[in-house]
Formats: sequence, structure tokens, C-alpha cells
Amino acid sequence: MFEVKILESFKKLILNPKKDKIVVGVSGGPDSIALLHFLFMNRYRVVAAHLNHCLRGKDSDDDQNFVKGFCASLKVPFVYKRVDIKSLSKEKKLSIEEAGRIERYKFFDQVAEKYKANKIALAHHADDNIETFLMRLLRGTGIKGLCGIPIERDKIIRPMINVFKEEIYDYLKRNNLTFREDLSNLSNKFLRNRIRNQIIPALEKENPQIKGIILNLIKGFSKDYSILQKFITKKYKKIVKRRDDAIIIPLKKLRSIPNSLVGFIIRTGIADISGNLTNISSKHIDSIIKLEKGLLSLPNKTFAIKNTNDLVLTSNVELLKAERVKKFNYQLKIPGSIYIKEIGKRLNAMFCKRPKNIFKISGKSAIVDFDKLDGDRLIVRNYIFGDKF
Repeated sequence: MFEVKILESFKKLILNPKKDKIVVGVSGGPDSIALLHFLFMNRYRVVAAHLNHCLRGKDSDDDQNFVKGFCASLKVPFVYKRVDIKSLSKEKKLSIEEAGRIERYKFFDQVAEKYKANKIALAHHADDNIETFLMRLLRGTGIKGLCGIPIERDKIIRPMINVFKEEIYDYLKRNNLTFREDLSNLSNKFLRNRIRNQIIPALEKENPQIKGIILNLIKGFSKDYSILQKFITKKYKKIVKRRDDAIIIPLKKLRSIPNSLVGFIIRTGIADISGNLTNISSKHIDSIIKLEKGLLSLPNKTFAIKNTNDLVLTSNVELLKAERVKKFNYQLKIPGSIYIKEIGKRLNAMFCKRPKNIFKISGKSAIVDFDKLDGDRLIVRNYIFGDKF
């Protein structure tokens, strides 16, 4: 039953109506309406946050007005924001789903900060968890992806993660609550909808208990991963270096650990540098492992660079430019001159007196103390990541 399951989640999350202030993401759909209503009825201090994605014209505006009216009936603070997600997704070169997700979380964080809320409650439920598990399975994922949607992550809480959709509808019916329906959920254009509308019903024909089986799998993977993650974190800290905007993994150390753990170390590095593993599949990890030398572009504007000694994970474009420079190494006798064919430039070296004002030296020139040089030659080479001047 809805109430029993959600109260069990409250115990796990250690929620306290007197201490906690909660921003609730409310779309106007059945799930978020049920969540907001239940929190309100249990005397939690709540703020409703609604992001209008501007994707469905008048329907999007009607959703916004519906949530506003529902919050007014409960006398709950209502905050909204309009974002043209379609235009934003094109500008950022992201899918509409990903652009919407990023903007929602950003907006919820802003509302939480404004209202000094310590929790952000989202209405993900058991059916969402099952769909996410199957989506990741179809796209290719590691054990972390098979752990499903967590009940808690930082400020984010999901009190309804063990509640099924039919239980949500039952709660709404018993409490005479109305809600908005997003007709796009009926379209099989999106993978999640095809899983919900076609794949899960087909699996249920084969085994009516399939939803419970998948949820048990998710729980099992989550327990196993939490143990594994502790071990991986220790290993990761030992072998990885962080420098500027890059994660550097020495290949010698990477090859010294069991093959089964290499992918986990790389995944941890990607999450470390980009902040998440969204759209990163096992295919990307395999490609990085197989890469001999060179550059690999990854989702979330992240890149993997492999040279003779290191695997570098970065989102720093300047570093990429440096890595793309052709490699060269010359000796320049002083005085003397060399032509660097790789970059089409000539470099001259000569003796001179120290100028009175070194700050007036041309940006194309450099002055060094000859007495501090080792011999009468300079090594002229391309930039290598980590060089400082």
C-alpha cells in the first residue's frame, strides 16, 4: 500500500517534519501530485518547484497553471521557471531529455538555496526504476548502471522509489486528487515509452512476477556495488593523479591491477572529471581500453587521451589542442638558429645584455640566465601536459 511503503522510505531517509524543509519537483502528473500531497498531509514544510519545458505549447502552460492552482489550494509556496528546452538542447548539442534533466536539477538546486531547504524530493517510483534498469541494459552498462535509481543522493531524495504506479493511482483516487496527463507518454517515439508500453507488458506475459524479479536484481546489484565501490575508491586514490582539469592514470599502474577492475577505475575517472556518467556505456569504456594512442571523444564533452605513459581524462579544450600538436625535439646551440618544420617556425638564440625593463620584451621573445643553463644548448620541444613557465 502507498502509505506503508512511503513511510518505510521516510524511516530509511531519516526524515523529520520539524527539522527538514523539502523542495518538491512537481510536474502536475500523478506521481508528483501524490508526493506533494502526502508530504503536506504529514506536516512537512514543502516548497513546490515547477519547470515549464515549453515543449508542448498550451499544454505546458496548462500544466504550470494546474500546479499553481493545486499549490494554492494547499497553501504551499509555488515557484516556477520557463525554459525553452528544445532551443537549449540544440544550442548545447544535447538530447531534449538530457537538456531537460540538467535544467530541472539546476532549477531545483536554485529553489532549495533560495528557501534554505535541505532536501529535494523527486517522484520517481518503482516502475521508473524498472524502466531505467531495462534502458541501461539495452544500451550497455556496467554494474553501477544496473543498480537503478538510488533512493538518496546528496540532497536528492526519492521517497516513492518502492511504490508502484498502480498504488499511486489508488492513493489519488482515495483522496479525490486530480492531475495532468502528458500525452507524449503514450508515444513510442522514445525508448523509455517503448519499454513501458511494449517490452514490459511482453515480459509480464512470460512471467507475471517480472517486475518484482527486476527490483530484487536491482537491490542485489546495489549491495554488491557498494562493497566493490569501497575497494575501487581505495585503489583509484592510489594510482590516479589529478592535475588542473585532468585525471592522469599511469598506464604502468593501470596494467598492474586485475583486468576486471580496469573498467571501474576508468569509469570512476570519467565521473570525477565530468561530474556524472550520463550516456557513458560499456562500449565507451571498451574503446578507451582498446585505444593504443591518440584521442577519443566521449559524451558530456569529455575526452580520453592515451600517450606512451598515461591515460588522460579531461574536459579541458586547451589540453586537447596541446595534445594535437605534432611532436618534435631539437637541440639549439647558443648562439644559433633552427627551423621547426612541424610548426613552421624559426627559433633564434643569441647572447644579449639584461634589459633594464624586462616587461617591455616582445611576447615572442624570452630571456633566460645563461649561467643557469646546463651547457651551451637548449632543448626545443613541443608542449607536454604539466609544463609550466
